[in-house]
Amino acid sequence: MKPKEIRHTKQGTKVIWSLPEFEVQEHRLITYNIRAKLNILGSFKLPRAEAHYGKRSGKKGKAYSNFLTLE
Repeated sequence: MKPKEIRHTKQGTKVIWSLPEFEVQEHRLITYNIRAKLNILGSFKLPRAEAHYGKRSGKKGKAYSNFLTLE
């Protein structure tokens, strides 16, 4: 699945996917590969992913992944 949009900002690069409706208790796993433009010395911490969603009731919500630290 290709991302809907890739935004380059001052804070970094944002990769945005737009997913269709999910069934109750459905999970989807999105994987991707990244490459650093420079060599990384020491550890590197990727920020957590953030998901915005809307419920059928009209309420909106957010969900977050864990951080990833590469050493």
